[in-house]
Amino acid sequence: MGAAGPVHVISLELLMGPTCSIVFENKTIEAGTMQRPPRPATTSFLQLKELALSIGQGLVVAAGVLGMAGYALAQGYSEPLTRALTFTTLVLANVLLTLVSRSRQHTLLTTLRYHNPLLPAMVGLTLLLLALYLYVPALQHLFQLQPLTWPQLAACAGVAALRTGWRP
Repeated sequence: MGAAGPVHVISLELLMGPTCSIVFENKTIEAGTMQRPPRPATTSFLQLKELALSIGQGLVVAAGVLGMAGYALAQGYSEPLTRALTFTTLVLANVLLTLVSRSRQHTLLTTLRYHNPLLPAMVGLTLLLLALYLYVPALQHLFQLQPLTWPQLAACAGVAALRTGWRP
């Protein structure tokens, strides 16, 4: 399978960067924040525990995405189909990471109730763009993707969910 081209990298940056930034910059304060003691002034903003968690999440997602690519290759799928499965799994994993990373204290079900009007808009825009890449012929050609069936989309979503839904 050929490597991701510049269009894939640019697209991922345009999808992932703003989605995460806009969602996190506009999140509401978590319940119980004011009851927790402040962090000591001598500690850094990003502590080793948070850094390790972030690296761990990235490695687990990478394993899932590479696992999807390996599965597609082992099945003898075409390059455009393999690329579509891999790209879709990566985009969906990013969306789910954005959702599960909104709080280190509360569950996803709790954080979904937090008011953030930009969250549905950014997630919706990301999913809409992914759908356009997969199903609009000119974009399929540009991205060298093949449309996915519902079971294939479900498999991508399942891998993404299994790789992002864990907590240490």
